[in-house]
Amino acid sequence: MNSQKKKRIKSVKLRFNYIWSFVFLFALVLVLTGIYVLYQEYKLISLENEPQFISSSSEIRPLSQLWGSIDKEMFMDISNPEFVLPEQADKFLKSTDLVYFIRTKQTIFVYPQMIVRFHEVVNQVINGQPVAITYCILSNTPLAYERKLQGQVDSFQSLGPLMYGNQVMYDKLTNSYWNELTGVSFAGKLKGQRLHQVMVVENTTWNKIKNLSNLKVLKPVEDVGVYRQNEGENNQDVRVNIGLTSMMQQKPDSRFAPGRFGYGVFIHNVAKFYPSDEVVKHGLIADDVAGWHLIIVNDPFFGDQRMFRSYLNGRDLSFSFDGQYLHDKQTGSTWDLTGLAISGSMQGAHLSTPAYESAYWYSWSAFYPQTIYYQ
Repeated sequence: MNSQKKKRIKSVKLRFNYIWSFVFLFALVLVLTGIYVLYQEYKLISLENEPQFISSSSEIRPLSQLWGSIDKEMFMDISNPEFVLPEQADKFLKSTDLVYFIRTKQTIFVYPQMIVRFHEVVNQVINGQPVAITYCILSNTPLAYERKLQGQVDSFQSLGPLMYGNQVMYDKLTNSYWNELTGVSFAGKLKGQRLHQVMVVENTTWNKIKNLSNLKVLKPVEDVGVYRQNEGENNQDVRVNIGLTSMMQQKPDSRFAPGRFGYGVFIHNVAKFYPSDEVVKHGLIADDVAGWHLIIVNDPFFGDQRMFRSYLNGRDLSFSFDGQYLHDKQTGSTWDLTGLAISGSMQGAHLSTPAYESAYWYSWSAFYPQTIYYQ
């Protein structure tokens, strides 16, 4: 009896130990899982708070990639630009003319494509901020960069040659060379520095924007007939073929057709391209690029797309799009397509904008050969 009793007691103890071991291991797994989840959340939050750009070293291209001769008088910039009212602009603009525009709280500045195509750089002061409005027709990249470098107000102008179908600029104080698409200097005293995008440049046609209030339109500095002479360059195939020629021996990335148009963003050394037709098809795309949560939305009225960060005040917002307004699921607030909350508990808040650019695929992928893309 004593022997059998001891065996039973031993068996009970073993079962008890097995149960406690299982409970301990289960609890340990739960704790470790919780720690992992918290770490991942912390990591994501940490990445959201990191600067967009880590380094410019991967974006610096050698001078040997320049195509064409240096000619600083080929495309003369516009400095101290003058602006006219819409009724005056109607005298030199056609209803279907493509225009670029920048919104400020007081004014919408409009830049006819035929003018910026001819000059490539407009050195302007907007609300006290020195800005360079740049444009390259071959890569289809309109951008707005801050002109204050190392504490001094600088000015930019086209250098003449191309790199990967994109214009090369120089700044007038140091004569450093800059790629317009990346905003990175690849030669000169400021080599390795990056220009800061300060405003979003949108595009539409003149007939869609001319009746908006507080419009100021860039005044021509040449005879309008001069600007109209090269309108054949607006043909996409012509642009892309010239751009491809400027790439010399570098083969275009075959993942897309060279002239596929889209929007590119470079975050934490990760480049991603969003084809414009995909944004139009979906209306709204929500994505994560290197820890930054983004939305890309199509504006059916202006025929343009915009990119915003969906991370705001320490949390990521999820959005839906009704074709006119954005709605976040967390608060039910309504947002317009400038990223401003116009109703709800978030009213008055504004989504921030990452630095991004529109471009043809051949040029974007040449500057960022490791780019991924939305599909």
